[in-house]
Amino acid sequence: MSQSFRKGYADPQGKIVEVPQYGITYAAGTTVPGDGTAGYAPGCIFQDLDGAAGAQLYVNEGSLASSAFKALPSQAGAVANPLNGVAAGYKVARGVTALDASNPTPVATGLTTIVAAVACLQKTTTLGTNTAFVTVDFTGSDGTLNLYGWVAAGTASTGTESVNWIAFGT
Repeated sequence: MSQSFRKGYADPQGKIVEVPQYGITYAAGTTVPGDGTAGYAPGCIFQDLDGAAGAQLYVNEGSLASSAFKALPSQAGAVANPLNGVAAGYKVARGVTALDASNPTPVATGLTTIVAAVACLQKTTTLGTNTAFVTVDFTGSDGTLNLYGWVAAGTASTGTESVNWIAFGT
């Protein structure tokens, strides 16, 4: 597949990579092409070189005949919805907490409310008579995750094993 490099159309300091059968696949300059501009392949990346605050990368979500460049979110800044399948506005909290030999062991997650959580023992040995599994409870609206330790016989554990946990909420 041949490609060519040449100076940008509107910006003599810019650069363009063009693949003849697809159009412009990469462009860089100080002015993002306006919506409706022809010649930019769908998925074309435009790198804004003006050094101003704000988006620096754009992708053409339009067509070859009519571009529609959209800003890509910065990894250094806040992303409104960083996880696919998680509603906008939700956050993720995670950590490792040692059980405190009581049931439950409360964990301050930093969240205001919790909508889902999981936990598992951080363990590399056989179960023996120590804690065999953990369960979680987050029915309160204060962002506290309650960890419960259990022995294999189904009774409450008095162990102090470490538990890895993840909570989703606001």
